[in-house]
Amino acid sequence: MAVYKKLTEDFKVPFMLEDPYRVEETPKHKAVREAIANCLANADFFQKGGVVIERYPDLIELSNPGTIILGKGQMIHGGLSEPRNKNILKMFNLIGIGEHAGSGVPEIYEVWRAEGLKDPIVEETFGTEIGDRTKVTLPLTSSQSLVTSDEAGDEAKLLSFCSEPKSKTEIREYMGIKTERYIRQKLISISPSGGDPTGLLVG
Repeated sequence: MAVYKKLTEDFKVPFMLEDPYRVEETPKHKAVREAIANCLANADFFQKGGVVIERYPDLIELSNPGTIILGKGQMIHGGLSEPRNKNILKMFNLIGIGEHAGSGVPEIYEVWRAEGLKDPIVEETFGTEIGDRTKVTLPLTSSQSLVTSDEAGDEAKLLSFCSEPKSKTEIREYMGIKTERYIRQKLISISPSGGDPTGLLVG
């Protein structure tokens, strides 16, 4: 519950009454809660690494050990459910979370689209140092968002600097950035193609 509150603490809740209590949650809140339940119910706790849930200004990431039993396509499409940890899912069911097996992830997509946000992203990785993993990313940015003037200026600086091949370390130092994550999410992702705007980003 503490993790859920931390992830959703800045979600806006419009004033609404329901018999005659105020509604404290929106569909967006409930979608995040479903994503947490799905993450825990499908984690392979026999593998290395644990469940990792991170909140950033522009996204939420939920990562668990193990891949999807029925496959990513079926998970996104819904209709069938094969949770790895059935008892964990039953416990969530008792408090009204994850009640409709096989519909959780499709409903998250529906809520995100209704909110005008970019689509969630489901990724599987195999054979990493800590085993197979599944990651669900919930973007918190609008699907219609425009590049800000500051972002456009950063991209122009980056393109100019990378007229000759540069390493990620050189780019970070030039832009005064401490983490590679910012480069990938804030600079590379704002290019019109959504990829590396320079084609020269090397390790």
